Amino acid sequence: MAYPQWKRALKMVELMKQIEGEGKIIIENRNYIQLKIEREFDWCHGCLLLAVYGFYKNGYIKGTKPQKKANIDYTGFDGYSSLDIQHAFDALNLLKSNPNLTTSEIKRKLGGEASIYTFVRYFHNNGLLK
Repeated sequence: MAYPQWKRALKMVELMKQIEGEGKIIIENRNYIQLKIEREFDWCHGCLLLAVYGFYKNGYIKGTKPQKKANIDYTGFDGYSSLDIQHAFDALNLLKSNPNLTTSEIKRKLGGEASIYTFVRYFHNNGLLK
C-alpha cells in the first residue's frame, strides 16, 4: 500500500518528540526513527527525514519544544549542510507567497525531491507550522 509522505512526516515528528521526551538526542537516534518508519510504512526516504528534522530542530513544527530560530540551521545528521533541509525551507518561502502551489510546481522551481515538498505543503496548508 502506498502511503502519503505527510503521514510518514507526522510519524517522524511523533518519534522525535518521543526521543526528546525520553531525554535522548535525536541525531543519535536517526537509525531508530528510520527503522520505525520502514516497519510502519515499508520504506523511509532519507531526504524526507532530513527535511522533517530540519523543521523540527529549527522550531518550525507546532507542538514541539524547540523554539523557532531566527537563523535557520541547515546542518543535517552528519553535521554538514543539507540541501534537503534547504529545499524544505525554500519550499516554505514559496508557499508563503503562493499557498496554492502544487508539489510539481515547487519541484519545477527548486529541483530536489517531491517527498520534501509534499511534507512542507501538507504541514503549511494544515496549520502544523509555527
